Parts: sequence; C-alpha cells; structure tokens
Amino acid sequence: MHETPFIQVDRFTRSGETVSGEIDPMDLPRLRQLLAAPGGRIQYRLTGSVRKDRLGGAQKRVKCIIYGWFFLADRVTLEAQRHEVNLESMLVLVGDESELPPLESEPDDEDTIVCGPRLDILERVEEELLLEVPAAGWTGGASGESAPAGRERRESPFAALKALKDKQ
Repeated sequence: MHETPFIQVDRFTRSGETVSGEIDPMDLPRLRQLLAAPGGRIQYRLTGSVRKDRLGGAQKRVKCIIYGWFFLADRVTLEAQRHEVNLESMLVLVGDESELPPLESEPDDEDTIVCGPRLDILERVEEELLLEVPAAGWTGGASGESAPAGRERRESPFAALKALKDKQ
C-alpha cells in the first residue's frame, strides 16, 4: 500500500520522486457508486518532475500511470463486466484558476489542474479513473453491496414495446 495519502507538491516535483501503490476500487467513494460488483485491483504510480515553461518559469508536473480492473454494469444486460484500465496522463499543476491555459491551447497529451501545496493521491487516482470510465458504458445503479448475480433480471424496454405491438 502507499506510505501517505498526500504528496507535498513542491518537494515531490522538484526532486522527481515517485510514489506507487495498490488500492481496492471499493475504497474510492465516487467510483464505488458506479461499480456493478465488488472486486478488482487498481495499481498506480505517480512521478513528479519540473519543466521550464515558455516564460522561463518552473512548471510542476506529475505523470500518472494507472492500471487494473473493476466491474461495471453492461448497459444492455446490466450484468457485471470486467472493465480493464490502462491509462497514462501528464498533469501540469498550477496554484490557482488564473494560471489555467485556455482549453484550446492546452496540449492534447497534458491536463492542467489547480492544486494546492498538497495533492491527495487517492483522490487524484479516483479522478483519473472517473475521467476514463465510459459514460455510456455503465448504469451506475449498484454500490457494490450485492453482487449482480443476486439481482433480478430486468426486461429490456424493447421487449416490452414488442409485446405491445404483438397484442395489436
């Protein structure tokens, strides 16, 4: 597991530190709301760096590598399906919103985020995962208390329409 849930941003980026760990997806409260069943593993590695920006200032950066899996509900069958995660992102950290670049000038391979002196590791990992979850690929109903095998199977709305049509 991880040593501390927070990174001291200045020290972490300036010295090029790396922190890594493993987490159960059920331990991430916002992600847990989207899970179709308990289970899965998420591994992460965050590495800090500093790069000179166009104006000669120091740009604090964190490279995020996150991989693993968890269960999302299939949008057709509503059954739990294993969702694989393998993502890499580069975060540019700024102190306040006035430092955010216009969206159209931000490189596609970087995301600029507002960050104070400390970065919550688990919150950041969760945010990256939430950005990766396919919006149309989950139903969001289960919070993991019961596995989908114990759920009542719901009839497709199209089957109900077909039954109405067949009666006419």
